[in-house]
Amino acid sequence: MYKWFMNLLTLCIVLVCFRIRRLFFRVENVIISDLSNLDSASFHVCASFRALHLKTLERELPSTKRYHLRTYEDVFTGTELVDWLLNKQLVHSREDGISFGEILLQGQIIEHFYQEHYFHDESYFYHIKPTL
Repeated sequence: MYKWFMNLLTLCIVLVCFRIRRLFFRVENVIISDLSNLDSASFHVCASFRALHLKTLERELPSTKRYHLRTYEDVFTGTELVDWLLNKQLVHSREDGISFGEILLQGQIIEHFYQEHYFHDESYFYHIKPTL
């Protein structure tokens, strides 16, 4: 009986910690639909990006970063992606870069490292989603 109670108590503590973390770090409920549900314009943008720019992005942007004593391999921040898009003249403004990043996220080209955020022009870590 005691062991069962301790297991239940541990589970409750873990669930409360996750809930506090979600509230404290503004974690979003990210829902990425299937590619078949992507509108045709976004689908063509993603297909063109994959064909013309993905290899360059893979080569130039991802790096190893440290945050809170943890090491993250092959990641980039939302700000770095927007800067890269502006530098490559794929977008004309930061707002366009945010929209473009969101299309890449919905098109499953990039994703937040923990799949907890949509695309933001901030220091959240993203990585190129591996293709199956």
